[in-house]
Amino acid sequence: MISTVARGKTRIFLEVRETVLTLGMVLCAGILLVPKEVMGASELQIWTQTHPPRLLQTVPVEKDGNFTLAWEHSVEHFQWREAFQVTPGGRLRLLSSATHGYGAGTPDRQREGDGFRMEQGWLVYEPVSLELDSLPISLSPLSPHWLESGAVRVSLLEIAGEQAILLRPRRDVPADRP
Repeated sequence: MISTVARGKTRIFLEVRETVLTLGMVLCAGILLVPKEVMGASELQIWTQTHPPRLLQTVPVEKDGNFTLAWEHSVEHFQWREAFQVTPGGRLRLLSSATHGYGAGTPDRQREGDGFRMEQGWLVYEPVSLELDSLPISLSPLSPHWLESGAVRVSLLEIAGEQAILLRPRRDVPADRP
């Protein structure tokens, strides 16, 4: 039989332990998450394209909403980079696209002056007038993808593994829907 005093001490111990664990989790979250005031108010969400979809991670972007999606072309093995901006309306605006070469999947009429220019070895295409609600991406070890914003660089393959994902700006919707 446990005495009333022992039960009371056990209850107090458990309450204190729960409070310490809760404070520890809040402290760790505060250390690991970058405040919006530092990185800006825009965030990108990475969702699976499974049914039902699952939110994998939220990534902060710069204050101006700009970020870069970069990958290695799976056939030609050169880099490709696309600059995006999260618009105030919560959409993805493609600002420019750049490749380090010509080949499969690249526009076949790339002449300087036709919206293209050469810049430090990159063939840059802009302006691009394309806005999307979300961006589907098929991830594979043959074509690794990264999100880059400021000093942050995130490997999408490390986050999601080999699967189809959906990249979209964070919106105030239920957490189980992209």
